[in-house]
Amino acid sequence: MFLIAFLPTGSYLATPVANAQSGGRVLEEITVTAQKREESLSDVPISVAAFAGEAMRANNVTTLQALSSSVPNFYVAESFVGDAMYVRGVGSGQNNLGFEQAVGQVVDGFFYGRSRFSRVAFLDLERVEVLKGPQGALLGKNTTAGAVNITTAKPTSEFEASISPSWEFEAGEGARIEGVVSGPLSENLRARLAVIYVDQDGHIDNSSTGSDQVEIEDLAGRLSLAWDVTDNVDALLQYQFGELEHDGGNNQYSFCDKTSDQNGPGPGLGGFIPGTNLTASLTTVFPDDCTTNYTRSGQAPKFGVNVEGKETSFDTLSLTLDWRLGDLTLTSLTGYAQYDYLDLQDGDRTAAESVLPEFGEDYEQLTQEFRVTSDIGESYDFIAGVYYQTREQDTAYLVHFAPIGANSRNTFTNEEGDALAAFGQVTWHLNDAWDLTLGGRYTYEEKEATSVQYPTDNYDRSPDNGCPIVSPTQVCSRHNLSDKFDEDDFSPVLNVQWRPTDDAMYYFSARQGFKAGGFDHDLAADQSDPDIQNRFRFDDEEVTAFELGAKLTLLENTMQLNAAAFHMEFDDLQLAGFLDSAGAVGAVTNAASATSEGLEADVRWAATDRLTLSAAVAWLDSSYDDYPDAPCYTLQTAGCVNGRQDLSGEKLQFATDWKGNMAAEYVWTLTPNLNLTGYATVYSSDSFPLQADLDPKLFQDDFTKWDARLTLSQADGDWEVSLVGRNLSDKLTSHYGDDVPGQAGSVWRSVDAPRSLALQGVLRF
Repeated sequence: MFLIAFLPTGSYLATPVANAQSGGRVLEEITVTAQKREESLSDVPISVAAFAGEAMRANNVTTLQALSSSVPNFYVAESFVGDAMYVRGVGSGQNNLGFEQAVGQVVDGFFYGRSRFSRVAFLDLERVEVLKGPQGALLGKNTTAGAVNITTAKPTSEFEASISPSWEFEAGEGARIEGVVSGPLSENLRARLAVIYVDQDGHIDNSSTGSDQVEIEDLAGRLSLAWDVTDNVDALLQYQFGELEHDGGNNQYSFCDKTSDQNGPGPGLGGFIPGTNLTASLTTVFPDDCTTNYTRSGQAPKFGVNVEGKETSFDTLSLTLDWRLGDLTLTSLTGYAQYDYLDLQDGDRTAAESVLPEFGEDYEQLTQEFRVTSDIGESYDFIAGVYYQTREQDTAYLVHFAPIGANSRNTFTNEEGDALAAFGQVTWHLNDAWDLTLGGRYTYEEKEATSVQYPTDNYDRSPDNGCPIVSPTQVCSRHNLSDKFDEDDFSPVLNVQWRPTDDAMYYFSARQGFKAGGFDHDLAADQSDPDIQNRFRFDDEEVTAFELGAKLTLLENTMQLNAAAFHMEFDDLQLAGFLDSAGAVGAVTNAASATSEGLEADVRWAATDRLTLSAAVAWLDSSYDDYPDAPCYTLQTAGCVNGRQDLSGEKLQFATDWKGNMAAEYVWTLTPNLNLTGYATVYSSDSFPLQADLDPKLFQDDFTKWDARLTLSQADGDWEVSLVGRNLSDKLTSHYGDDVPGQAGSVWRSVDAPRSLALQGVLRF
């Protein structure tokens, strides 16, 4: 991945210090749209981490996964079927295409409920906000844990253009180039075009293919048209496209069970699940050292040709209309979004042609929102509206077994859904110091799905009458399922704000949220299973959250301090696991209740006109309250009875006890028109589990990393050149891991980038 120098929580490090008219230094105000209107971050009664687009560009932050490392209590990791997004230790299970997201994504007011949209490269952004806690009252739907609110850069009334090339020459050699052109087309019409192209090798050396993986070739763009229709009506039309191609993988063995093969490389045959019938020749084509590092030998051959990789294409089209009527603004948001992707995985993590999982999804959604927003008044103000979404999702989950069984298991699922919601929020300004806000969202949702599973000849999608060759039970499983349901929910919100002075705001909030139920898109079981129909559907997930926070401006507006304490209770948590200890029969269940509570704080300080310091830290206790029937990890003995273990009281996946960062930026004036900026940050994380079953072989140990950036720039901003370093101490960490299919006791991990160096520049016209 491209090099990233991380930003501290809530930081706008592009231009952190503004000079007051008196000549003194102050921190510039951060504006956010967390409540669907532009407000100062200091006035919003929500825990928010906000990041300026220019600062992210300067530090090569190009994905949500990259950004998450600098945000305490926010975690994003690329997984099998999407991206796992977690806030305060809670997110959606990442192993099933049937889940909607506990952490939603909102781009320019439009809600996207699929995690795959998080893989779209950050392109020409104005701001990114990470909102913590349920946000369903105003933002989209199904946000039980949090939301990511993204604002893109808009067309300008004056011509501007820029080109931003970058070259990574340490971890994974390659280039990234981004270009922007913006300006007026006529007196009332403005346009902005942004395009990005990435061509880069990865940081994993594959001894079987001879390539550096993952090899990336991405092309994406956005065209925005802003039209002043009348003095009171504005229109914004946006179209975005992307073609993302990633070859190879970054997952590698981190531990191999060597029960029957103590001397050679690779896993021992005694570690295999009985019935897989792998031959001893496997170890002769498997030179892996079974150690977490930056080398792997795995590939995904199909007819002897490696096909491992991911292809994603997407299109979004949106129209926003704003009509100002005195003290009111009427807004219409009409949006269409679609994507399709294909992931081909190396199932057995070896160079052999044995297990080839194939994931595919075609998704499209159409949304319409109408809302009315009042100006902020002396006694009260409000937001109210209605929201509609219709969606269709076709998924394919295929597992090709060759030469294990020389056949394939094919699962195809079609799901359709409609959601209708009414929402509103009103704030009463009781006096100069106290505000009271009441609001909520009522949602009605309908879903229906069909799923078919059958065995075929190897790499074939045409159904056979039976299993071609004797193979594991799950290979021969077949079913034909259909179901539908409707549900409704009311998610209320209460906020109380107290401003004893102009420089202090304290708030208390109580919120509820829900995430809709759905259907299991990977139900690997036979039609003869008497409970299969009941296991096809899972129910909704609910949360009740309380938060007490403070936002303070100190030291004559040179320091800003934000702090929050929170308590969140989740019921019917949606989880993906297995019904058997061998990991052969998967299932989605509402099996657990959980509590997430903790403390968060961040501070920015303009120490001098040239020096800015910042820090952020979070303590988190996120654990299951009741989960007595959790699946065991593979080969578990202690505490495992009939394939189940009791995880009540244990921590949730990706939940860290402590996470934090500190950063400093200093600006030297070399000449009246030439500046040199130095930036350094150190960030640390406590240990956390990479899998929900808490396999002790799949924990990321605590770590500390540090990054730095040195930027030479023209004072008027026409150009700049930067040298950016990430993970300069070359600390090896992992962001995800799981069992190796068919090799009981062996596990793999996805490793993060090693030490990275990049040279990047910006030329503005």
